[in-house]
Amino acid sequence: MIMGQPEAIAKKLQPIQDYLRDNAPQRLFRLRKCSEDSFNALRNDNLYLTRADHFNDPFDCLLQFDRGKLFDYIDKQLTAQNLKEYLRSINVQFPLTDDVQTEEQFLEQCMNAKSTFLSSIESTFTNVTGILQRSTYIVSLTETLASPIMWSHYSDYHQGFAIAYEFEPSYFEPSPHFPADDKFDGFGWRSLLPVYYSKYRADGIQLANWLCQCEMRKAVGQNEDWTWCIPDMLLKTKLSLTKSESWAYEKEWRIILTHEWPNEFGDPSIHFIQKAVGIYLGARIHEDDKAKLCAIAKEKGIPVYQMYIDHTSREYEMKYHEVLSAHEE
Repeated sequence: MIMGQPEAIAKKLQPIQDYLRDNAPQRLFRLRKCSEDSFNALRNDNLYLTRADHFNDPFDCLLQFDRGKLFDYIDKQLTAQNLKEYLRSINVQFPLTDDVQTEEQFLEQCMNAKSTFLSSIESTFTNVTGILQRSTYIVSLTETLASPIMWSHYSDYHQGFAIAYEFEPSYFEPSPHFPADDKFDGFGWRSLLPVYYSKYRADGIQLANWLCQCEMRKAVGQNEDWTWCIPDMLLKTKLSLTKSESWAYEKEWRIILTHEWPNEFGDPSIHFIQKAVGIYLGARIHEDDKAKLCAIAKEKGIPVYQMYIDHTSREYEMKYHEVLSAHEE
């Protein structure tokens, strides 16, 4: 998908939009521990995204590769004829630099650098997962609060709370994101999509191949931003959505912000402004934390619900009831 062609982008996104129109949940929830940081984030409408290399699951965004297939593919791609056809397809104009005045000089440099590049490609190959993780921000949400395991894992053994959010329909559609902060170079994509649970890790060969091509261009002195020539602008987003099927009970949706050039985000987290529409108190929440959250809810005019175990039910799932209405004084 190429930037600057909105009709082409819209066509490629249509299947995703169709799915989300029928399947996007009305509410998504963020489970939190009780802390002053969590309370302040709620009070200030801050929804924090964390850089993927800071996640607690070492398999999160961990890719797998067929090393032999990757090397064979790159070796076959790096022929003089292929490079010549590629240069002409993207209408590269010469001279490129003082040292590269003609197409023939460029191809000669590429061929001379090929063997050196292939011998040093291992470092790029092994670092692909790290590049993906360090250039991706994610916040994890869930479409259900019924799971006791979720409350145990992410809400301090049911002593924490959950925040409910409602997102505009357009928020669920992947869209280009241009950060206002000038320390971010280029653009990325912001997406709110469901996690795909699988027995197998995501195949990272396409991303590895693209990054290796970028390294090849650098090796011959072409240091321009080649972001736009990635074959799939949502590739990093897709690779960040795959998790082990053992996590399927989480029913996770992710807000993902990607940086489309392999520069890394420096900060371990960033935040968006997103107002809460409800607060859900853990079944074992302490009274002082409950009082603090109810006070915040009154300030913001949002309802509060209490999670509890229904002792008459045969199912292993949490229930809730309202304890503070949106307009209660």
